[in-house]
Amino acid sequence: MAVLTVQKATVAGGAAALTYTGASALDQMPQDSTFHVKNGSGASITVTIASYVNCDQNVNHPISVAVAAGTERRIGPLGPRYVNPASGYVEASYSATASVTVAAEA
Repeated sequence: MAVLTVQKATVAGGAAALTYTGASALDQMPQDSTFHVKNGSGASITVTIASYVNCDQNVNHPISVAVAAGTERRIGPLGPRYVNPASGYVEASYSATASVTVAAEA
């Protein structure tokens, strides 16, 4: 488990300059962060963001995002519904972590 440091992206030559780290089995980030996932593996992975608060229809809505091989996705910003009350962080898990890198952005 790793707590990701939230970064502020800067634009240099048209590309955001974020520092990515290897994905762990469970990554955590503060509320209101946008989560970046790069899948450098040869197969699609699924990223799951748990939801801890039901909507007004009393339904829980976790986020599940497929990230195809060789692509990247941005998920968020992730609000209070996704904060684990036990840890105080938004938590992301993965179907696989080999060759997957992640970053959190404010």
